[in-house]
Amino acid sequence: MILAGYEDEVIEEDPKNGNGRTSGVRYHPAGRITMMDNSANAVLPVRGTYIKARRFMKLDHTYTDTNGNFRINKGYRNKAQVIVKFKNDWAKVRGVTHGLKIWQWAKPVKVKLGLFEKTAMQNVTRRFDYNANAETTQAIQFSAAHAITAVAEINQFCLTNSINTIPNNINLWVTTSNWFATLRHPC
Repeated sequence: MILAGYEDEVIEEDPKNGNGRTSGVRYHPAGRITMMDNSANAVLPVRGTYIKARRFMKLDHTYTDTNGNFRINKGYRNKAQVIVKFKNDWAKVRGVTHGLKIWQWAKPVKVKLGLFEKTAMQNVTRRFDYNANAETTQAIQFSAAHAITAVAEINQFCLTNSINTIPNNINLWVTTSNWFATLRHPC
């Protein structure tokens, strides 16, 4: 047995070919993503949104289930950055806070949940709450959570009732400002 930098990471020699294999405790990022529904005064799950975990060259992703739960299959030894992106196979929700930020038109709303260490990454929770100030990023995130969940619920309803689902790759834009009200429609 040879120590390789960290005490919990041990290189065990393979008796067949003499090569070492790294072993140690691996933690799998898991948790629940929810949102607050003000009209029903209830906490609801965010369904079908993209969750990504990364650390240096190690990257994996998954989607939340119908209860808002997720679990990343790839194990991380010490730390992992967990990120929520409001996209799936059916839709991408893009949030525009100001019309001149071009990247907001192209990329889905992204929320970095944080850098989690060891057992903390196995219980990641985030709730998107309503914010009355429409000019904030929290308002964009809240709207994006509701939009991606609505798309997932519509498709589930269609599948349950043998109705055609909505087309794939829908682009949804949510905005916080009245910038669009000043634009003239050509018609």
